Amino acid sequence: MTRTLRVFAGLALSGAALLPALIGCTTSGRTSATQERTPTYTASPTWTVAPTNTPKSYVVVAGGYTSGAFSPFYSTVYAAEIASNGSLVGWIQQANALPDLGAYRGYFSDASYLYVVGGWSGGGSSSAVYSASVAAGVVGVWNTLAAYPQPVYGGYAARAGGFAFVAGGYNSSTYSYSSSVYSASLNGSGGLGAWNSTTALPAIRWGASIVSDGSYLYAIGGWNSSAATNTVYVGTISGGNVTSWAAGNPVPALLTGQAAVYRSGYLYVFGGDQAGGYTTTYIASASGGNVGTWFTSNPVPGGTNVYSGIAVTHGGFLYYLGRTFGPRSAAYSATVNGASVGGWNSEPQITDPLGATSAGVF
Repeated sequence: MTRTLRVFAGLALSGAALLPALIGCTTSGRTSATQERTPTYTASPTWTVAPTNTPKSYVVVAGGYTSGAFSPFYSTVYAAEIASNGSLVGWIQQANALPDLGAYRGYFSDASYLYVVGGWSGGGSSSAVYSASVAAGVVGVWNTLAAYPQPVYGGYAARAGGFAFVAGGYNSSTYSYSSSVYSASLNGSGGLGAWNSTTALPAIRWGASIVSDGSYLYAIGGWNSSAATNTVYVGTISGGNVTSWAAGNPVPALLTGQAAVYRSGYLYVFGGDQAGGYTTTYIASASGGNVGTWFTSNPVPGGTNVYSGIAVTHGGFLYYLGRTFGPRSAAYSATVNGASVGGWNSEPQITDPLGATSAGVF
């Protein structure tokens, strides 16, 4: 009778190699095939580490003018990166300037394009409409789109969903102020559909701030051909149409040339010009087309007259850019949380003094 002795060798690990062995033997010196074992190996998992870089955001400003007698005008375009703490890193002049000089254009933007409508360049109102792509802080070539139905400057604009709306303004060809409102669809690639007339403002307005919460338009203040106003008109939107306008709670001051934004259920209005000027910041809730009571918050810094600057918002921050009195290339930022605007911080100044500029955040 043959007695079998099984001897098991341990596992040996050297570097990345795993060397298992199972040795079978008999007292007669023969190795049994049934006693041999073939080791199996499991591949180590491959780990993929997700990138931690967050896409950067940028403020873009385009065109404007200095002050006084509407001169000089600019077509220059600048972009500034928004740092994680809300500050602006610095302004970089873009290779692609606007096709012409001008200020007081209507402007609006979507996720990837900045659009400008009309404007004034010293020789009269314009009906030109341009758009340019913005990607990673670089502004592309400006494209000429279908002209606005009439020459206009100081007719300001807002985007609501897939449509753009432009309201009011001044037509230097007919020497007339306007209450007209036109809309056009956005095609998602920098183009616009045909301009269509919709329900006009209840009264003529130049320089009224036009903002939207997506369901309503808010036309705030503006010039009525003889004086500044404090009216707030609320337009109900259905697709590309304004079905009606209603009077909202008026601003406490008579304003024209003010800046305004809508953010998360609130209207914010900055500065304006009437009888010596204002730097006041006004805030009111806006919900379902209803405008709440206006109250004041931290004023924009820099003198007694904050006029023809513009405002944009990104994340938890507001930005006030340019104006035509005081430091005309000024840039300020402030934190914002509902009805509260924090203290304003000075940011790097825009290289050119761009009053009545156009802007967007991308």
